[in-house]
Amino acid sequence: LCAARACGQQAENERADDRGRRLLLAKMEKHVEAAVPLGADPVAIVSERLLMARLGGSPEEVLRWADELAELAGPEDSSSHADLVLARFEALMNMDRRGDAFALSGEMERLRPLVSADERLTLDSALLLNALYRADNTASGDAASFVTGVRGLVEQGAIPRRHAVIVLRNMAGQVSQFDRFGDALTLALGAYEADSPEDPVMPTTMIALWIAELGAKVGNAQVARQYLGEATRWSEGAISASPGTTDDRVALRVELLFAQGRTLHLLAELRRRP
Repeated sequence: LCAARACGQQAENERADDRGRRLLLAKMEKHVEAAVPLGADPVAIVSERLLMARLGGSPEEVLRWADELAELAGPEDSSSHADLVLARFEALMNMDRRGDAFALSGEMERLRPLVSADERLTLDSALLLNALYRADNTASGDAASFVTGVRGLVEQGAIPRRHAVIVLRNMAGQVSQFDRFGDALTLALGAYEADSPEDPVMPTTMIALWIAELGAKVGNAQVARQYLGEATRWSEGAISASPGTTDDRVALRVELLFAQGRTLHLLAELRRRP
């Protein structure tokens, strides 16, 4: 099961539609299947199946495995209960059942002081989404406070830097779905600053392009141009270093060009505004 969890953690770094993620999930499935006849803990088995469903993008499967985990996990197993409430939240959001998702906030608040810093961060992510979704469109300091909190956890060694990047990147994407582009920009900038790899990597390039697009959406042409330049600086090295076939690299280059085009279009619209 340790090998299965390692595959799952690696798959989280891959894009949802990436071939690498699909291969890792297939490996994860094999490890879990191999653990069943060895008498592995049923709670651990279901936890891994729940993670596979989350990474596989099937909200109905997520809810099914979350219900099964709720039946197996004891009341003192706060970690498993945190996993299943977060899985339910994510699945319900993906199903556009936001009211049902945010109704879980009370259980999240109850679990916060009972879990590790890593798990508490994920609970806080969901609670931040709740706060921003229910707020009006005025400026909020909640996103900036969240970024500061994540930065503090990294500095304390409580969470790995890479996990912080994933959390902030995912949060920016979810917040942008509420059209709160200013908060999404704050979170995306936090992800980029937390990343800062020495070598060009595709996630860094895509975060920079996303920041550029968000900057244009909020009318900040300076940020848009700056990060469009950052993305261009990273892109060629990232594509060359990317694993996969020539077709995969061509697909990445096309994706980058489309992302650059969206930002340039938004910048052109900004210039046309009176």
